[in-house]
Amino acid sequence: MSEHKKLLKVSEVAKMLSVGCTTVFRWLEKGHLHGLKYPTGSYRIPRTEVDRFLQESSGKERTYSVVIIDDEPLFLESVQDMLESVDMPLHIRAYTDEFQALLGIGERKPDIIIVDYMLRGMDGATISCKIRENPEYSDIPLVLISGKVAAPPCGCRQMDAFLKKPFSVDDIEQLLRETLTTSTVSGTQGCQTTE
Repeated sequence: MSEHKKLLKVSEVAKMLSVGCTTVFRWLEKGHLHGLKYPTGSYRIPRTEVDRFLQESSGKERTYSVVIIDDEPLFLESVQDMLESVDMPLHIRAYTDEFQALLGIGERKPDIIIVDYMLRGMDGATISCKIRENPEYSDIPLVLISGKVAAPPCGCRQMDAFLKKPFSVDDIEQLLRETLTTSTVSGTQGCQTTE
């Protein structure tokens, strides 16, 4: 079978497009991508369809890089699942260790950082200050999340937005759309609160 006629699994398409499998399934459901659905419920997507999708979406909507930092693995996994179900092309990097997160951010600049306020080593406010110290990263939107406080603490002036735990997929999608699609984001303004 020639390369352009090849049928791809959803996981292969997700990897090619730098999104989660859930996002690919949503694109299939909404008709953005077309594939063959087998009686078992699995999909195969022609390579030509992926190429068409890439051509049509180039210039329309870019893939956003999202970093999440939370030291609770189960909560981190649930936020990743939420982000994968958001109807936006996202590349997600999740960290339970704030020092590894800072190294990862240094290696590849994300479009947005979501950080928990209460971490074992360094709190979210301290991490945001360390990120903002570098002028190269001063324009990255920072979102503080917390289940311990109802509003952003006074020391969190570096944050662009605040989400109170627990939050829904709709909450996080609205925040991403507002934060990532605005042309300028100032890191020194007050926090935007979404509950």
